[in-house]
Amino acid sequence: MGTSSTNSNGSGGGGGVTQNVFTVDLGAQGLAIDKSGNVWVASYGSGVTGQNVVTELSPTGSILGTTPVDFYPCCMAIDSTGNIWAGGTPVVGGGNAVAVLNPSGTILKYYFFADTIDGITNYDAVNTMAIDQAGNHFFAAGSSIEGNTTVATLREVAADGVTPYSYNIGPGNVSCVTDMTIDAQQDKWFATLCGNYSNSNSNSNTTVYELGPGGQQIGAFLVGTNYDAGSAAGIAVDKSGNIWVTNPADDTVTKLIPGGPGSATVAGVYPTIHTPSAVAIDGAGNVWVGGTGGITELNSSGTAVQTYTQSPLDEGVERIVIDASGNVWATSGMSSSGTGSTVVELTGAATGPQYFAYSGPQWP
Repeated sequence: MGTSSTNSNGSGGGGGVTQNVFTVDLGAQGLAIDKSGNVWVASYGSGVTGQNVVTELSPTGSILGTTPVDFYPCCMAIDSTGNIWAGGTPVVGGGNAVAVLNPSGTILKYYFFADTIDGITNYDAVNTMAIDQAGNHFFAAGSSIEGNTTVATLREVAADGVTPYSYNIGPGNVSCVTDMTIDAQQDKWFATLCGNYSNSNSNSNTTVYELGPGGQQIGAFLVGTNYDAGSAAGIAVDKSGNIWVTNPADDTVTKLIPGGPGSATVAGVYPTIHTPSAVAIDGAGNVWVGGTGGITELNSSGTAVQTYTQSPLDEGVERIVIDASGNVWATSGMSSSGTGSTVVELTGAATGPQYFAYSGPQWP
């Protein structure tokens, strides 16, 4: 069941764009769209059904199905066969958890990664995932080892579905990976939450890391204007290979221009919505940024084009995806009844579909 309203020009949003609001379970974060235009949402905690669930919505927002999962899910991706991958953390204990569902919503397989790997004890969720052109699946999270040093972990499940690998991200001060993307050369780029909260002398620079196709770290780049804030949130790559990173500590988005493996320059740092987190690139190269104040659209030069702040977007945006028709979808604030979260659709606001450099095996 959904509600709709039409935005007007100004801070409320673009003229003629209809905002539709749909209620799903509390804790909605992960968001993905399949080739049929159905919208998949990962929700954790008690809510409408009182379970941790993956929900499928039709292109018009009707609930087609809800599948309980045995962990707290927070991120999603869809592979070339239409299977849905949801990642998070186990309900009890540490470690990482991933579920694979078929297009009908039936669970095919679980991956529960060990709490410790290579001597590292893992306490954080799988926060983000991506699938490369060869069909390999990557899940990024955070870890903690003895003492005060932290290191983030990238885990890989190869295309055969049975071979796990793991790589470390950062120099030892990365608390977790908040988002990741893969460029056309199959390098992996990570927005990270850096800093060691139990050690005031630790380095807390706001850093983006680049890993090569083999998992080796080849680059680290400072973003934003407040380097010491220690937080980059969302990351995406555009058709020109530029990397866009949201910086919630200073309400900006950074544009990086790669110059080859391990090299990148900052092309600009642009003001955007308050505490920006989510980011997505549409088919025209426009940049869509979501934060606590709503959603802002920027052009490829970093200039703000339009801002959407109508409730419930003004309560915060967790993820943004764009479908083939240019509809912008976001997981947002709590429903008016207080019993669930909301998924918001801005119809025809963007140029679809969303751009992925690694779109070979994955929607779109």
